[in-house]
Amino acid sequence: MRGRMRKLRGIIWVTTAALCVAPALAPASAGAAVSVGRDADRLIVGMRSGTAGSAAAAVDGVAEGRLLGGMWTLRVPKGRGASAAARLRGDSRVAWAEVDGPVALATAPNDPCYDPPSSPVCGNVDQWGLARVGAPVAWDLTRGSADVVVAVLDTGVDAGHPDLGGGKVIVGGNYSGASSAEDRHGHGTHVAGTIAAATDNGVGVAGLGWNTRVRAIKVLDDNGLGTYTTVVRGIEEAVNSGARVVNMSFAGEASRA
Repeated sequence: MRGRMRKLRGIIWVTTAALCVAPALAPASAGAAVSVGRDADRLIVGMRSGTAGSAAAAVDGVAEGRLLGGMWTLRVPKGRGASAAARLRGDSRVAWAEVDGPVALATAPNDPCYDPPSSPVCGNVDQWGLARVGAPVAWDLTRGSADVVVAVLDTGVDAGHPDLGGGKVIVGGNYSGASSAEDRHGHGTHVAGTIAAATDNGVGVAGLGWNTRVRAIKVLDDNGLGTYTTVVRGIEEAVNSGARVVNMSFAGEASRA
């Protein structure tokens, strides 16, 4: 699978280059009886030897045009793209074969503080990390689920924050020794926003899990300090509550004899 993905990335890169350097495909083979669309599927193949026409004929298709780097596009009967590609991968004349498919812009939410920030109220906020982890592409597949609860063990979470309203925050226990479970520091709210801020709502920042909820468990006091004991109690609550993920964005030291 990894080998195929490397090949596919190569296909995408070279095909993009082909679109930039040579927008028009070579003329289709003479006598072609099918056209891509309602009645045909398209394949992209890399030839090792022989001709693209002979390879196409083996799967009842026709060679459509030539791309850069020895790649060809083939047309096969509609609905037979996947099976034809699989068969061609076993053909000694063919180096690789993939079904052609659509491409589109990745999802980009309209939150003003999303990377790059588009509002002066965002200050120095720059959510570069979402792009770094591939979030825009992942959002085309899933945007999280309210059934998935992430326990945030931190300084608490501001459940009344405009980007964390609508039931996105479950207020948990306070094990920090502080007088209130509210976030009077700000770090926990920042972390919760990164995880689950309401997204594509034209407000504030974008969250990684648009529909994800967080359980706010306060294990650090209003100065951002806690102990291993408070952390263990927070983890115990997270597990007992059924949280699927636990986030702990802090550090500690191991005791040495």
